[in-house]
Amino acid sequence: MKSTSTLLTILTFILGTQLVFAQKPFMARVLSFKDSLPIASANISLKGRPTQTQSNAEGRFSFVLESGRYEIKVKHIGYKEQVVRFNIPIDKELIIFLIEEDNQLEDINVSTGYQKIPKERAAGAFTQLDNSSLNEQSGTNILARLEGITSGVNFDTKASTNSQRKLNFNVRGLSSINGPLDPLIVLDNFPYDGDINNINPNDVESITILKDAAASSIWGARAGNGVVVITTKKGKLNQKTSVEFRSSLIISEKSDNFKLPEISSSDFIDVEQLMFAKGAFNSVINNQPYAALTPAIEVLLKRRNLSISAADSARQINALKQTDIRDDYSRYFLRKPYTQQHFINFSGGTQKNAFGLSAAYDQGRSELDAPFDKVNIKFTNSYVPYKNLKIDLGIYYTNSSNESGRPKLNTLKIGGKKVPYLDLADEDGNPLEIALNYNKRYTSTTGNGKLLDWSYVPLEDYKHAVTRFRLNDFLSNIGIRQTILSWLSMEARYQYERQQSGSNNIQELGSYAARNMINTFTQISPTTGMISYIVPKGGILYQSSSVLTAHNLRAQVNVDKSLFSGVLTGIIGAEIRNSESEGQSGTYYGYQENPLLLANVDLTHAYPNFITGGNQNIPGGQSFTRMENNFVSAFTNLAYTYQNRYTLSASARRDASNLFGVNANDKWKPLWSIGGAWDIAKEPFYHQDWLTTLKLRITYGYQGNVDLTRTAVAILRYSDNSPANLPQASINQLNNPELKWEKTGQLNIGVDFATSSTRISGSIDIYSKHGSDLYGPVPYDYTAWGQSDYITRNVADMKGRGVEIDLHSRNIEGKFSWQSHFMFNYNKAVTSNYFGPAGYTASVVGSGSAITPAVGYPLYSIASYKWAGLDGAGNPQGILNGKPSIDYRAIALDRTRNGIASGSIIYHGSSLPDKTGSLINTFSYEGLSLSLNIGYKFGYYFRRPALSYTQLFGQGTGHSEFTDRWQKPGDELLTDVPSLVYPANSNRDSFYLLSEATVERGDHIRLQYINLSYSFSPVFLGNIGIKKLNIYSYASNMGILWRENKKGLDPEYPGILSLPKTYTFGLNLNF
Repeated sequence: MKSTSTLLTILTFILGTQLVFAQKPFMARVLSFKDSLPIASANISLKGRPTQTQSNAEGRFSFVLESGRYEIKVKHIGYKEQVVRFNIPIDKELIIFLIEEDNQLEDINVSTGYQKIPKERAAGAFTQLDNSSLNEQSGTNILARLEGITSGVNFDTKASTNSQRKLNFNVRGLSSINGPLDPLIVLDNFPYDGDINNINPNDVESITILKDAAASSIWGARAGNGVVVITTKKGKLNQKTSVEFRSSLIISEKSDNFKLPEISSSDFIDVEQLMFAKGAFNSVINNQPYAALTPAIEVLLKRRNLSISAADSARQINALKQTDIRDDYSRYFLRKPYTQQHFINFSGGTQKNAFGLSAAYDQGRSELDAPFDKVNIKFTNSYVPYKNLKIDLGIYYTNSSNESGRPKLNTLKIGGKKVPYLDLADEDGNPLEIALNYNKRYTSTTGNGKLLDWSYVPLEDYKHAVTRFRLNDFLSNIGIRQTILSWLSMEARYQYERQQSGSNNIQELGSYAARNMINTFTQISPTTGMISYIVPKGGILYQSSSVLTAHNLRAQVNVDKSLFSGVLTGIIGAEIRNSESEGQSGTYYGYQENPLLLANVDLTHAYPNFITGGNQNIPGGQSFTRMENNFVSAFTNLAYTYQNRYTLSASARRDASNLFGVNANDKWKPLWSIGGAWDIAKEPFYHQDWLTTLKLRITYGYQGNVDLTRTAVAILRYSDNSPANLPQASINQLNNPELKWEKTGQLNIGVDFATSSTRISGSIDIYSKHGSDLYGPVPYDYTAWGQSDYITRNVADMKGRGVEIDLHSRNIEGKFSWQSHFMFNYNKAVTSNYFGPAGYTASVVGSGSAITPAVGYPLYSIASYKWAGLDGAGNPQGILNGKPSIDYRAIALDRTRNGIASGSIIYHGSSLPDKTGSLINTFSYEGLSLSLNIGYKFGYYFRRPALSYTQLFGQGTGHSEFTDRWQKPGDELLTDVPSLVYPANSNRDSFYLLSEATVERGDHIRLQYINLSYSFSPVFLGNIGIKKLNIYSYASNMGILWRENKKGLDPEYPGILSLPKTYTFGLNLNF
């Protein structure tokens, strides 16, 4: 019996060993698709077997399986279920990615500011960015973070000549010629009129860009330039209290002014010697003995007066030629600018209440040592007293301040002229005086010592001349939503905003500006020597303030009902809006801050100028402004989705306003849109497993644009008549009862797609735009007005078209992953109708920085005088009547008479790129992530700065190409820089500056930023009670990788300094 038992034991061991060897271990790991972080506690079930398990803190799990083919399901709350098939044996760890439900293409809710629409039921063109995308860049301006990470948004670095353009970007190009160009900014459901810098980027949860008419027409007469909807972070019901802390340090490089194309000190002094020899300064020297002269002219004058020897003169001139103001300026005025940002957010919720409380503090200094700081506090609360009622409350507060710092380089002049060879400090660093307006010979002797010190010392003066800016912004809103039926609800929302801002420019008695003003109007009795201060001794205060107040009230009904195998969603409502802005400014003399003192000054009478002897008024006075805008609107938006495959949508909005004319308000012409979508991939006949998402969209509708500075009634401006000292009024704007909003019709056709496992996903949109009723000039009988023979009416038109491509790809998956995001935008807009004279189109011969409404050409165009090279004397040649000519006045007259049709003009193209985009590559390994953004802009031109002898002789503004000028016969074969002629011929200079010789291609590719971050393992963090810890470093503005122009210029910053390289270091902590 014992032997039998032993035999059975041996057989069991042998069979068991064979079975074990027949089974193979299966190892796998569950990671988040979003950031490749491990997902713990994921539920894993094996199909056909009762076997189940969970992933551990590192996201790992394992089975022991026999050879064969298996299928497992991986589930986790908040993630899309993933089904994975595999074969055993497998020689490596299997990586399984889970996609967050909020990031699924079909589950994204798009916020329009009025409602949230599931993206699978949306026909419009939207782009949505979450908080992680916005944090790919750093900075205090939330909208600046959009550059390079979203399609359809184009940034423009050129200085705008449009007073209503506060933002430097557009959505799908331009939609107006003479009206506002900025997109509408919506913050938490309402238009935001405050300073965009008030919004703390760390408070933002997401940004949605509404691009086509179906998406944005619900905003009516303010949606023509696109709509940017900003949604801030809020607490959620049934959420444990969580804390988020973010801190960062941003450091930028100092500006390198040696990169500016400035004329050298040696060349500048050579020009001054030439001008001195030709008597250019004799009039000033003889008739204005007080006038400031440059150091070189002072030396030459001393030599002419035999005050110094020829050797001393040569030695001093040579020393000045070796001096460059940029050396001292960089050493004593500039510092590396920095910004510190700190942010903390508390959020959580119970079954009935959800809250969010955040605070942020930003502070730093500019490169001119100007301090700034900002405090943001935000509180939100959602209360559900019972099942069908929800009350939302939001309170936002911003306080910011900044001060001026050291003076800018271009303000350090002598007699109003730039001088490149000034010393600002001696060898020991002691500040030096420069002759800002008057020469030292005059200021040291005039007044017999009874005047205030008249010296200007740049390194000291700024300490006594300070501009302080303060801003307070308070915004609050409340919303009540009552669910009447399961598919029907009503809501009402109200928002109040009050923004107060003010600036104090204080010129203390120690400042040059105050001393100069006091001295200028000082009177000294020629008989008694008694001194009389018309401007009292003390400081000068230039003060301005403004208050913006806005009220918004909205009521709407919401529908979301299953109906006939489909879903009907919609809203219908009305709103009223009022905004008022008031401003005032004034000048106060004899100012002292502590104790507060002011003195009365008579601004109505003219007093003798101590220097010139002529009578003049003391500058100053007060001004007051007030503007009120009222809007009343009715709106509706409906969409029906049938069988989850077919969607039809429509919207309409009617606006009335005190800005529009009586006739326009009386006419019922709403802005509207219609749209449709077809989800082909959900059709029963669709069997393309490789392309799991395929959706077609088409929309058409109208968006509006309103100029808040125009009104339908006549505008009077009141002022004082200085000679008569009596009030007077003038008509600034005539009445126009037909005035209405501008209108833009837009057709959009798009497709959304994704391959299996979303390896490749994206969208393609093609659109066309037609702007009508745009503001434009119309001939008018000037004898009935006296101001102009043109007035503004809704008469102009424009057309535009474009393409947007947005692609995402998951190139490599596993422990090491590589993802790409490619964006391409094409946009072109041209003026199609304009009633201005031909001379209007002559403005296309310019810098390309302003809108030039020439019919058939892009709004931002650039044209030039045709270039025929230099003649044998170094004169620039144009084309007149088909032949080379140096008759510059005749060429300019031909341009003025015939505009862009002139035979002397050549058209280059748009001065804005028509093709833009970027490529973002993100590489990840475990918790380490590296991201690079390469941006490109193609299809445009820019005009580079060039040499003007008129500017060089008059303002001291030179150019480094002076060295390459024509100097002898034959040079015309080697250079395009004209010869030096004295006196300067302004027509000759203007021709050269506006010729095709100074136009370059703007196409370029640049490295936008490099981001490196590391997320610590949840296993490590779990032991210390932290949910998430991420440290990061960013490097932005990293420079151009390729450019088409051969002169090494940055097309986005021609003639000025490019943005400095910026480095950010920070951490993000959640617990």
